Amino acid sequence: MIFQGTQQLNTLKAIADIQNAASINEVEDVQLAEKIGVDIGMVRNSLTALEKAKYVNLEKVRTLIGTGCTASLTPRGKAVVKTFT
Repeated sequence: MIFQGTQQLNTLKAIADIQNAASINEVEDVQLAEKIGVDIGMVRNSLTALEKAKYVNLEKVRTLIGTGCTASLTPRGKAVVKTFT
């Protein structure tokens, strides 16, 4: 499968950037929305599509303001980031 979609690629790159900068594996959806500069709903839609394509692993989390999710890159997602950066 060939990777397509600017928004999804930006999301994968942002996950990798945050993981590398903070030395963490899981990135919160709110962090991604801030880094990319888009609405949290768009980030969640993008993450859902990336999870279905096996580029990220998602985990639901409870926060003080409701339910969110964390994302981590799969080996497939890391390969895409490496290819396009």
